Amino acid sequence: MESTAASTQTAAALPLGSWRVDPSSSVLEFSARGMFGLVAVKGTFKDFEGELVVDGSGTRGELRIAAASLDTANATRDKHLRSADFFDVEASPTVRFTLDGVQDAPGAGTTFSGSLQIRQSTLAMTGPLSVTTPSDGHLALATALSVDRAAAGVGWSRMGMIRGDAHLRAQLSLTLQGQPNGEGAQAAV
Repeated sequence: MESTAASTQTAAALPLGSWRVDPSSSVLEFSARGMFGLVAVKGTFKDFEGELVVDGSGTRGELRIAAASLDTANATRDKHLRSADFFDVEASPTVRFTLDGVQDAPGAGTTFSGSLQIRQSTLAMTGPLSVTTPSDGHLALATALSVDRAAAGVGWSRMGMIRGDAHLRAQLSLTLQGQPNGEGAQAAV
């Protein structure tokens, strides 16, 4: 039965199934402070794919981002961001996020845990997660978090021109690819 109104999950319960990210309906954005902290540099990643599996053993998934697909609407800056000073797309073409689990944290709502790999650095990540089921067969996940650029291996900054953490925002639309036994059930994760 298809629902006409979106429902938001308040507990760490996700619909069972194998889910695939729909890049055409999803957004991956980043921002950082440039020009000695005075100007916000914003951009998006255009090329990414991912999967999410929710079953009786828990929740796991992976998001793979083509680092070369970054776009800040400035070709000169994009070329520099793709260079060895930052993402080094020749040597490390993929930014990878591996989801290890989703939890309901008392007082904090739904959270996720996983690892983010940029270049040769892997960072443990936790953050808030908004879960919405707009209709049967569709799932929307959203989060916003900060990443220590130096720890992620993208800390280049000539004379302190780039300051602070990078901020990431993901709005992912997923479609159901397959349903495990117990169709329509919810899995506590």
